[in-house]
Amino acid sequence: MKELKRNKSSENQPKLAAFIDNDNIHKGVKEQHEDAIGYDINEVVEYLRDEGDLRFGRVYLNPGDFQGKKGLLHKFNMDLLRPVYTDSYRHKSLADTNIIWDISEAYHNRPEIEKFAIVSGDKDFLPVMRHLHEGGKDGVLMYVDGTEAKDLRKTANEIGWETYTIPPYKGASNR
Repeated sequence: MKELKRNKSSENQPKLAAFIDNDNIHKGVKEQHEDAIGYDINEVVEYLRDEGDLRFGRVYLNPGDFQGKKGLLHKFNMDLLRPVYTDSYRHKSLADTNIIWDISEAYHNRPEIEKFAIVSGDKDFLPVMRHLHEGGKDGVLMYVDGTEAKDLRKTANEIGWETYTIPPYKGASNR
């Protein structure tokens, strides 16, 4: 991942909305790193805070992902990240459609948001990334190296979005 830019004043930072596809990131880390137990959501949030003044965010979870981890869910709320529980259909998470809908709503209903963060390597976000750029919005893309759609990363670089890779977490069992 790129080096963190600590100690920025939030008043000079762009107002940021973040959308985290937990299932995509978690599966990607486990796929690429067999000894990993997930990723460190706290580190992801720190990177997001370095990119902007986090004003709005969602973490898309499958039911049961964070059962018994109330402390982590409380931290999400403190970081303005609301957990959104998504269903699956035939073993496929429906998070992507929820994320795209929420990004669209934030774009249209929260004009103060200047920068959008997409934390996923899924190619389904290509069109929304392009639309945000065409609408004058800056962005950040975070993904697990080796599992991201190459066109997604390429497009992010072409339109000037910052890109970060998410490292595996090998410590305690919180993901």
